[in-house]
Amino acid sequence: MWEKWAREASVPHLETTCMGCGHSISATTFGDPKSDFTPTTAEWSETATPLPSTPASEIVNPVVAQTIRDHPELFKIVTPIKVEIFESYLATHPNRPFVASVCRGLREGFWPWANTLLDGYPETHDVSKPSTHRSAEETFTNVKSAQY
Repeated sequence: MWEKWAREASVPHLETTCMGCGHSISATTFGDPKSDFTPTTAEWSETATPLPSTPASEIVNPVVAQTIRDHPELFKIVTPIKVEIFESYLATHPNRPFVASVCRGLREGFWPWANTLLDGYPETHDVSKPSTHRSAEETFTNVKSAQY
């Protein structure tokens, strides 16, 4: 199945320019830009290094754990990819560690280079706005005090 998928996944060479830095970006080239060889993403994946897992320092960070526990809606994994089916298509892919890392990321999220422990940065930064909702008692008290 992998071989058929790899043939069908080949894409034409696409060259574009990054709006932020002006560097030329190729959608199919992963290597020496001066090389005549431009592998497809499928070919590149056969030798790609597995994506790293979430750093251990983030997993044991109590602030991160509390934030995830208190606000799971911020960390919901949303993807149109049916991971089990995708994984079955790649059952014969020669680079099993890479496939496992991609599928893990699709299930658990991709944050392999996360670092929330940078010097000079606060552990948290609350940018929420105060509630404009007033309780009935507060509204009643304000109205009464305005009358006198």
